[in-house]
Amino acid sequence: MVGDSKSGDLSAYGLQGGGYTYEWHGHIKNWRLPITTMQRLDNERRIFYTKNGVARLKGFLDEADGIPAQTLWTDKEVQYVVSWGEEKLSYDTQKSEGLLRRIIDASSNEGDIILDCFAGSGTTAAVAEKQSRRWITCDLGRFSINTTRKRLLLIPNIKPFIIQNLGKYERQLWQTAEFGDKAEVKQVSYRRFLLDLYHAEPIEGYTWLHGLKSGRMVYIVLALPLCDPHSI
Repeated sequence: MVGDSKSGDLSAYGLQGGGYTYEWHGHIKNWRLPITTMQRLDNERRIFYTKNGVARLKGFLDEADGIPAQTLWTDKEVQYVVSWGEEKLSYDTQKSEGLLRRIIDASSNEGDIILDCFAGSGTTAAVAEKQSRRWITCDLGRFSINTTRKRLLLIPNIKPFIIQNLGKYERQLWQTAEFGDKAEVKQVSYRRFLLDLYHAEPIEGYTWLHGLKSGRMVYIVLALPLCDPHSI
């Protein structure tokens, strides 16, 4: 057999529902096909014979349906980051660019926005940039942010990007400038700020419900009290 082809078993051994018993090229077997079909395929040169003269059906790859995509990827393109690899950044949760490239290419088009809420070593952002996607990535760790920034700056011809930081001290300055020291006003204004940020409509008269968006109620959780300027 040569080219993009393979042979298939024509015997009906183990086939539920029986088969067709006859002699074909000196072999009496229970065949999958009636003798008329076998003859037609032989005339079309679709029958392959083994060195023992047993008939097998020629199958061509362009006629096959193929197999469904597997959930396990073990090929070299998506292998884990090896200790001696050029990608290695000494970040514990780092994933390979090959893995992220496959995911991004399979699930988005050029110009789409890729969001990664856990930046880590910045693999998603780096691959998204290289694959002509727009991207947003977030992380709480300063080491992650610094690693991601340095990694992105090493990409040739990278487009300009902005690092936004709303840490503890930035929040304190914003709260003081916006609300002063009035705790109650601060809390109400902070909720209003978040409702406006997510384009939700404020509602009144409820203890635990603060807004409405697309027919759904919105509840804003303040993890820590806003009465202390150092609490958030």
